[in-house]
Parts: sequence; structure tokens; C-alpha cells
Amino acid sequence: MNDVIKRNLRLGWQIMTNEIDFKTEDYFIAYFDILGYKNMLNEKNVDINKNLLTAIDECIKTSHTVFYMASEISKNLYGNNQKDYEVDIKIKSFSDNFFFCTKKNPILLMIYVCVLQAVFVTKNIFIRGALNYGMLYYSESFVFGNGLIKAYELESQISIFPRLLIDDTYYLAMKNRIANDDFFTDDLRKETNKVLNDSINIDFDNNKYLNYLGLISYFDTKENENNELTLDFVLREHMNNIMNSLSLENRSIKQKYHWCRDYHNKFCSKNGHTDYIISTIQES
Repeated sequence: MNDVIKRNLRLGWQIMTNEIDFKTEDYFIAYFDILGYKNMLNEKNVDINKNLLTAIDECIKTSHTVFYMASEISKNLYGNNQKDYEVDIKIKSFSDNFFFCTKKNPILLMIYVCVLQAVFVTKNIFIRGALNYGMLYYSESFVFGNGLIKAYELESQISIFPRLLIDDTYYLAMKNRIANDDFFTDDLRKETNKVLNDSINIDFDNNKYLNYLGLISYFDTKENENNELTLDFVLREHMNNIMNSLSLENRSIKQKYHWCRDYHNKFCSKNGHTDYIISTIQES
């Protein structure tokens, strides 16, 4: 009998005998889905579906590589106390839905999904979602709690555009941890807050959202030989994919890419990347 079967049988027994304590706890949560996923799939064309799934798989593999780099950044911020630094990020995905949660690593989780978003856009895959802080029960079999409901509501009702919102519950709990954890020295606290300031923007509707183009510059170093992590590569692909999407006739879809264009252009103008600015002259 293999380990998976044994684990499922044990879980079934625990449920029947009420041995499981379905206790909800506070978690930092990230949840997003892929915009236009239904339209991307083509039930009559196996190759289109295969190409889409291959692109998603490549994005996830690339992000796992970045995960180590991000964890090293987070480790420096947390200091050398390995007990305090324990990485406990949990990940679940289904179809075009991606869910992440952690009790101890809100900064690392934010960095991870931010880089994952940047990698996705290089494959012309735009995502929408939110980060929040709330109550969850998490197991290998299922997840439930008000925290997950809140994340879904933020994604489906508030986010609207291809952005990852940062709810105040997440932001304030993360800032509180930075301010009060003893293993943060004053210098590390200052450095951490700089990373946060570079990674978070405030939008026209006063919602905070992840500035993935800003964060990707942290990985754009001479030591980085992976061209999918250079800022020039991300900006070029970002620009081309947005321009192609702006040619779509669906007004609702175009509105979302207008937001992407404005975000892209503001970043390029602010940081001196004028060669990548997307013209608005020919738009109706």
C-alpha cells in the first residue's frame, strides 16, 4: 500500500472518528486566477490547450527558481535565526485558480507572487487577485474559512483589472510584524520597508496593489544569467503583449489592458525606460 493511499485512509478514519480538530487560524493569504482563461481554451484544438498548459507550467517552474532567490532576500531581512525564518508557504492550484497561504512569511509570499505575476506576463498571461489576512483551516485535503472567502471577493468584485490587490488586513499585519519582531535590527527594518515601498503602489481607487515591475528590478543583477528575470526582457514582453491585446475588439477586455498600459507607462516614465513606453496616439 503506497503512502498516498495510507494517508487518505488515515484522514478518512480521523474524520469518521472526529479526531481532526477543525480549528481555523490566522494566515496571510494570496489568491488569483488567470484572466480570460475560458477564452484561451479551445476544446476543438488540442495544440492550443497544450501550448497554454505548457506556458503555465514553464511560468511555475521559473517562479520556483526565483523562489530560492526570494527566500535568500527574505532570509537576509529576517536575520540568521532559522527558527524564526522557517518557510511555511503552502500552495494549491486548480484549473486557473492559485491559492497560497503562510503563517510566518508574509514578505516572502508577497515577493513570490509578485515575481510569479511578472513571469506570467512574459508569456502573455495576465492574472487578477488579492492578498489578505484572515482565518483559515488548511489541510492537504481542503481549505476553508472566512479568509478564503474574503480573498475570492476581493479578486472577483474589487480587483477588476490585471492586478494583485493588497488588502489592509494583509498590509497592516505585515507592517506590525516588521515593527515588533525582535530579530529585525533597525537596519534590516529600514531595508525591509524599502523593499515594501518599491513593491506596492496605490491605484486611482486608493487600493494598494503589487508593483511587479518594481520588484523584478531586485533580481536584475549581473549575477543573474536567466534572461526571463532581467527587467529589459520583462518590459519588452510586457509592452508587446499589452499592445497586441489592445487591438482586441471587446471593450470590456480592452479596458483591462488600458489599465496595464497605464501602469506600464507610469513605471517606464518614472524609472527612465522611455524606449518601452506604449503610444496612446492611435487609440480610438
